[in-house]
Amino acid sequence: MGTAALLTGVLTALLAGSLLVAGRAAAAHLRVRGNQLVDGPGRGHPGVTAVRSTARQPLALGGLEYSSELGGWTAHLPRVPRHQEVAAQHNYGGLSPCDAGCRARVLAAAGRHPALFSELGETDCAHGYVDQMLGFADRHRLGYLGWAWDATSAGGSNCRSRPALITVYHGSPTPCGIGLRDHLRGLGPASPALP
Repeated sequence: MGTAALLTGVLTALLAGSLLVAGRAAAAHLRVRGNQLVDGPGRGHPGVTAVRSTARQPLALGGLEYSSELGGWTAHLPRVPRHQEVAAQHNYGGLSPCDAGCRARVLAAAGRHPALFSELGETDCAHGYVDQMLGFADRHRLGYLGWAWDATSAGGSNCRSRPALITVYHGSPTPCGIGLRDHLRGLGPASPALP
């Protein structure tokens, strides 16, 4: 299977329900350039347009370099009517750290649009890096999602080679998972749902 087919399959597989049809339409327009999945030349952003044709919720859009780079994100943002785009950035400590320059670019994107660490993890079987990034995100009102719900036990991931939040699929946390869990617990009780 070629890289384009694999990435297209991943994109389509990640979409659910009503987005599945739009995902296939979007995937038909996407191409691989280097290590990036991009819309075809001269077509605007048909992938985003196809998803937008069926989805009303905000759409998280990553930057370059496997979503680790948000420099220029705002300048290349698709122009869509609802303006519900979220800057999505991935970082994983030793594998792909978000240094001071990276954090400045995340904040630049967050100055005009909501932003989140859509994949935040650690590859040293600890949680020092994640603790640092969660504090940064909270101080700057950024969102975050822990990465990844993949077991480190036999047949699963190794937390030294890729991020993992759990050791087994019933949910026992890795040290990184403990860091995220404890951070979330420290935020206090959730606000009541709005009417």
